[in-house]
Amino acid sequence: MLKITVRTDKETSRPVIFFYNQSKISKNYWLECYDNIGQHSTASIEYMRDCTAPMPVLTAEAERLVKEWASGEDVQIMQRLPKPKV
Repeated sequence: MLKITVRTDKETSRPVIFFYNQSKISKNYWLECYDNIGQHSTASIEYMRDCTAPMPVLTAEAERLVKEWASGEDVQIMQRLPKPKV
């Protein structure tokens, strides 16, 4: 199960999904985000903390974004995104 957090972009007011991606070969991991423009991007902790705000209750737009992004995969929506165990 992939753990994600959904936050609101302060500039656009759109929901953004954040999650950690982890290499299957090494123990490296990195933060990524997904926006409704349909693309994944590497993200910085600073962007997540400074440019987005927590979304304690998902909006209908955020729920649609999670459904689109997850594509049937099992996800757990967290308020605080835990770093992967390495």
